[in-house]
Amino acid sequence: MVLKIKRKAQIIITSCRAVTATNGKVTLGLYVKDEVLGVGTLTYINPQTKTFGALGHSIINEELSGPKLGTIMTSSIHGIRKSYPGIPGEKQATINKKTIGTIKKNTDIGVFGSVEGLSDFSAKTIPVAEPSEVHLGNAQMLTVVDSTRKESFDVEVIEVKTQNRKDIKGIKIQVTDQELLDKTGGIIQGMSGSPVIQDGKLIGAVSHVIIDSPDFGYCVYAMWMVIN
Repeated sequence: MVLKIKRKAQIIITSCRAVTATNGKVTLGLYVKDEVLGVGTLTYINPQTKTFGALGHSIINEELSGPKLGTIMTSSIHGIRKSYPGIPGEKQATINKKTIGTIKKNTDIGVFGSVEGLSDFSAKTIPVAEPSEVHLGNAQMLTVVDSTRKESFDVEVIEVKTQNRKDIKGIKIQVTDQELLDKTGGIIQGMSGSPVIQDGKLIGAVSHVIIDSPDFGYCVYAMWMVIN
Protein backbone atom coordinates (compact mmCIF):
# COMPACT_ATOMS: atom_id res chain seq x y z
CA MET A 1 0.00 0.00 0.00
CA VAL A 2 1.32 3.43 -0.95
CA LEU A 3 0.61 6.43 1.28
CA LYS A 4 0.83 10.08 0.29
CA ILE A 5 1.50 12.20 3.39
CA LYS A 6 1.55 15.97 3.68
CA ARG A 7 3.86 17.32 6.40
CA LYS A 8 3.46 21.10 6.39
CA ALA A 9 4.39 22.02 2.81
CA GLN A 10 6.25 18.77 2.14
CA ILE A 11 4.67 15.82 0.31
CA ILE A 12 6.05 12.42 1.37
CA ILE A 13 5.41 9.18 -0.50
CA THR A 14 5.91 6.01 1.53
CA SER A 15 4.72 2.43 1.59
CA CYS A 16 3.29 0.20 4.28
CA ARG A 17 1.76 -3.25 4.65
CA ALA A 18 -1.85 -3.75 5.67
CA VAL A 19 -2.88 -6.87 7.61
CA THR A 20 -6.09 -8.83 7.86
CA ALA A 21 -7.68 -8.66 11.31
CA THR A 22 -9.47 -11.55 13.01
CA ASN A 23 -12.80 -10.14 11.81
CA GLY A 24 -11.65 -10.47 8.21
CA LYS A 25 -11.24 -6.75 7.62
CA VAL A 26 -8.06 -5.33 6.13
CA THR A 27 -6.52 -3.09 8.78
CA LEU A 28 -3.80 -0.46 8.77
CA GLY A 29 -2.23 0.60 12.07
CA LEU A 30 -1.01 4.18 12.24
CA TYR A 31 0.71 6.03 15.07
CA VAL A 32 0.11 9.73 14.54
CA LYS A 33 1.57 12.42 16.79
CA ASP A 34 2.01 16.06 15.92
CA GLU A 35 2.95 17.70 19.21
CA VAL A 36 4.96 17.24 22.38
CA LEU A 37 4.07 18.72 25.78
CA GLY A 38 6.40 19.15 28.74
CA VAL A 39 7.31 21.25 31.76
CA GLY A 40 10.37 23.49 31.76
CA THR A 41 11.39 26.92 33.01
CA LEU A 42 11.51 30.28 31.28
CA THR A 43 15.00 31.71 31.78
CA TYR A 44 14.63 35.34 30.73
CA ILE A 45 12.76 37.84 28.61
CA ASN A 46 14.15 40.91 26.91
CA PRO A 47 11.53 43.61 27.54
CA GLN A 48 12.88 45.80 24.76
CA THR A 49 12.60 43.19 22.01
CA LYS A 50 9.86 41.10 23.69
CA THR A 51 11.87 37.96 23.11
CA PHE A 52 12.62 35.08 25.48
CA GLY A 53 15.01 32.22 26.11
CA ALA A 54 14.10 29.06 28.00
CA LEU A 55 15.00 25.48 28.91
CA GLY A 56 18.80 25.58 28.48
CA HIS A 57 18.78 22.64 26.06
CA SER A 58 16.80 21.51 23.04
CA ILE A 59 13.38 19.91 22.97
CA ILE A 60 14.07 16.37 21.81
CA ASN A 61 11.35 13.94 20.79
CA GLU A 62 12.16 10.78 18.84
CA GLU A 63 8.78 10.63 17.13
CA LEU A 64 8.82 14.27 16.04
CA SER A 65 12.50 14.54 15.04
CA GLY A 66 12.99 17.74 17.05
CA PRO A 67 10.02 20.11 16.85
CA LYS A 68 10.96 23.63 15.75
CA LEU A 69 7.83 25.66 16.54
CA GLY A 70 5.46 25.82 19.48
CA THR A 71 4.07 27.88 22.31
CA ILE A 72 4.93 28.53 25.95
CA MET A 73 2.15 28.51 28.50
CA THR A 74 1.75 29.19 32.20
CA SER A 75 1.61 26.28 34.63
CA SER A 76 1.15 25.56 38.31
CA ILE A 77 3.25 23.08 40.30
CA HIS A 78 1.00 20.79 42.36
CA GLY A 79 3.52 18.13 43.39
CA ILE A 80 7.16 17.07 43.45
CA ARG A 81 8.61 13.63 42.77
CA LYS A 82 11.91 13.76 44.63
CA SER A 83 15.25 12.88 43.04
CA TYR A 84 17.40 10.09 44.43
CA PRO A 85 20.79 8.87 43.18
CA GLY A 86 20.10 7.10 39.89
CA ILE A 87 16.42 8.10 39.89
CA PRO A 88 15.65 11.57 38.51
CA GLY A 89 12.72 13.41 40.05
CA GLU A 90 10.30 15.79 38.40
CA LYS A 91 7.93 18.69 38.86
CA GLN A 92 4.30 17.65 38.58
CA ALA A 93 2.39 20.50 37.01
CA THR A 94 -0.96 21.53 35.64
CA ILE A 95 -0.70 23.36 32.33
CA ASN A 96 -2.96 26.40 32.50
CA LYS A 97 -3.27 26.71 28.71
CA LYS A 98 -2.63 30.45 28.86
CA THR A 99 -0.27 31.14 25.97
CA ILE A 100 2.36 33.74 26.83
CA GLY A 101 4.79 33.25 23.97
CA THR A 102 5.63 31.57 20.68
CA ILE A 103 8.63 29.28 20.15
CA LYS A 104 10.45 30.12 16.93
CA LYS A 105 13.80 28.35 17.43
CA ASN A 106 14.63 24.99 19.04
CA THR A 107 18.41 24.84 19.49
CA ASP A 108 21.03 22.87 21.42
CA ILE A 109 21.21 25.58 24.11
CA GLY A 110 17.50 26.30 24.53
CA VAL A 111 14.29 27.38 22.89
CA PHE A 112 13.74 30.97 21.81
CA GLY A 113 10.88 33.10 20.59
CA SER A 114 8.65 36.07 21.29
CA VAL A 115 6.38 36.92 24.20
CA GLU A 116 2.88 38.23 23.65
CA GLY A 117 2.94 40.80 26.43
CA LEU A 118 4.87 41.87 29.51
CA SER A 119 2.14 41.84 32.15
CA ASP A 120 2.97 38.25 33.19
CA PHE A 121 6.59 39.09 33.98
CA SER A 122 8.52 41.01 36.60
CA ALA A 123 9.35 44.62 35.81
CA LYS A 124 12.82 44.19 37.35
CA THR A 125 15.73 43.74 34.94
CA ILE A 126 19.27 42.52 35.66
CA PRO A 127 22.44 42.52 33.55
CA VAL A 128 23.77 39.40 31.85
CA ALA A 129 27.26 38.30 32.87
CA GLU A 130 30.02 37.58 30.41
CA PRO A 131 31.33 34.00 30.79
CA SER A 132 34.63 35.47 32.04
CA GLU A 133 32.78 37.10 34.97
CA VAL A 134 31.44 33.81 36.35
CA HIS A 135 33.51 32.51 39.27
CA LEU A 136 33.53 29.77 41.88
CA GLY A 137 31.39 30.46 44.91
CA ASN A 138 27.87 31.24 45.98
CA ALA A 139 25.00 31.83 43.57
CA GLN A 140 21.22 31.67 43.58
CA MET A 141 18.89 29.61 41.43
CA LEU A 142 15.37 30.87 40.77
CA THR A 143 12.69 28.24 40.26
CA VAL A 144 9.14 27.26 41.21
CA VAL A 145 8.45 24.20 43.38
CA ASP A 146 5.04 25.14 44.76
CA SER A 147 2.09 26.56 42.83
CA THR A 148 3.33 29.58 40.85
CA ARG A 149 5.59 31.06 43.54
CA LYS A 150 9.09 31.88 42.28
CA GLU A 151 11.73 31.27 44.96
CA SER A 152 15.47 31.76 45.28
CA PHE A 153 17.63 28.84 46.43
CA ASP A 154 21.34 28.71 47.27
CA VAL A 155 23.71 26.87 44.96
CA GLU A 156 27.49 26.74 44.70
CA VAL A 157 29.39 27.23 41.46
CA ILE A 158 32.06 24.51 41.68
CA GLU A 159 33.44 24.50 38.14
CA VAL A 160 33.65 27.08 35.37
CA LYS A 161 34.67 26.04 31.86
CA THR A 162 36.37 28.35 29.40
CA GLN A 163 34.46 28.12 26.13
CA ASN A 164 34.97 29.70 22.73
CA ARG A 165 31.74 28.26 21.35
CA LYS A 166 28.24 27.60 22.62
CA ASP A 167 27.85 24.51 24.78
CA ILE A 168 25.24 23.39 27.30
CA LYS A 169 27.74 22.47 30.03
CA GLY A 170 29.67 25.63 30.85
CA ILE A 171 29.02 25.87 34.58
CA LYS A 172 28.84 23.07 37.14
CA ILE A 173 26.77 23.74 40.24
CA GLN A 174 25.88 22.01 43.49
CA VAL A 175 22.59 22.63 45.26
CA THR A 176 23.42 23.64 48.84
CA ASP A 177 20.03 24.94 49.96
CA GLN A 178 18.78 22.45 52.55
CA GLU A 179 15.14 23.41 52.06
CA LEU A 180 15.36 22.59 48.36
CA LEU A 181 17.31 19.37 49.01
CA ASP A 182 14.65 18.23 51.48
CA LYS A 183 11.85 18.94 49.03
CA THR A 184 13.33 17.86 45.69
CA GLY A 185 16.55 15.97 46.41
CA GLY A 186 18.39 18.41 44.18
CA ILE A 187 17.80 19.19 40.53
CA ILE A 188 14.70 17.61 39.00
CA GLN A 189 13.03 17.50 35.60
CA GLY A 190 11.20 20.75 35.02
CA MET A 191 14.03 22.85 36.47
CA SER A 192 15.73 23.05 33.07
CA GLY A 193 16.00 26.72 32.20
CA SER A 194 15.95 27.91 35.82
CA PRO A 195 18.06 31.10 35.91
CA VAL A 196 21.19 31.21 38.05
CA ILE A 197 22.29 34.58 39.43
CA GLN A 198 25.67 35.57 40.85
CA ASP A 199 26.75 39.04 42.01
CA GLY A 200 23.44 40.46 40.79
CA LYS A 201 23.93 39.21 37.23
CA LEU A 202 22.32 36.42 35.23
CA ILE A 203 25.13 33.90 34.66
CA GLY A 204 23.39 30.79 33.37
CA ALA A 205 20.43 28.49 33.06
CA VAL A 206 20.17 24.97 34.46
CA SER A 207 20.55 22.50 31.59
CA HIS A 208 21.29 19.07 33.08
CA VAL A 209 21.26 17.08 36.29
CA ILE A 210 23.89 14.50 37.17
CA ILE A 211 21.58 11.53 37.63
CA ASP A 212 23.80 9.59 40.04
CA SER A 213 24.29 12.73 42.19
CA PRO A 214 21.15 14.87 41.70
CA ASP A 215 22.43 17.68 43.92
CA PHE A 216 24.91 18.39 41.12
CA GLY A 217 24.11 19.74 37.67
CA TYR A 218 25.23 21.84 34.74
CA CYS A 219 24.25 25.23 33.36
CA VAL A 220 24.63 26.84 29.97
CA TYR A 221 26.13 30.33 30.04
CA ALA A 222 23.34 32.90 29.86
CA MET A 223 25.32 35.00 27.39
CA TRP A 224 25.25 32.15 24.85
CA MET A 225 21.46 32.12 25.09
CA VAL A 226 21.09 35.89 24.83
CA ILE A 227 23.24 36.21 21.70
CA ASN A 228 21.76 33.11 20.07
